[in-house]
Amino acid sequence: LPLTAGADVEPGAYPLVVRGTANGVERSATLRVTVEAPVDVLLVDDDRSYNNSYPDDPEGELSASDTAFRKLLDDAGVRYQTYVVGDSSDGPDYDVLSKYRTVVWYTGDENGPQSSAETLSSTDEISLGAWLDTGDKRLVLVAAGYFYHLGYLSLEEVPAESFAASHLGFTDVRFEPHYG
Repeated sequence: LPLTAGADVEPGAYPLVVRGTANGVERSATLRVTVEAPVDVLLVDDDRSYNNSYPDDPEGELSASDTAFRKLLDDAGVRYQTYVVGDSSDGPDYDVLSKYRTVVWYTGDENGPQSSAETLSSTDEISLGAWLDTGDKRLVLVAAGYFYHLGYLSLEEVPAESFAASHLGFTDVRFEPHYG
């Protein structure tokens, strides 16, 4: 029995009464329908921690970054979906990103910003660029090694055609490694 209800309602719990008649006998049932607010934040976990290597392990330990970002959003009462990027994989594509207004994307690994782990891949930059170009989008990018992995090792001008310049607004970079 297909049922279609067309109503634009606020999030909350609502009663839904279903009535039917068979052989002259009418029956009804009251169901409780919960309408949830849309989720418009995507949390992209791209930190190369245990759960990125073994995303199907429900007992897998979350990294400090995983725990911190989820706690920040939870404490702020933000409804979000989490997208875990597998090791050596690209992040969410445009079709996934297009369902959200805000993306919080964090990268890194246990070896810090100077590790060999890539932060955003060129495919990630293309997907994010296309998503940002649709307008009315917010990107929070936490990627300590981003410029290092792009090859910016001193005070340099960022090419205008690069994602860093055209979509993130950077014009120059000064990289100061911290040893110790």
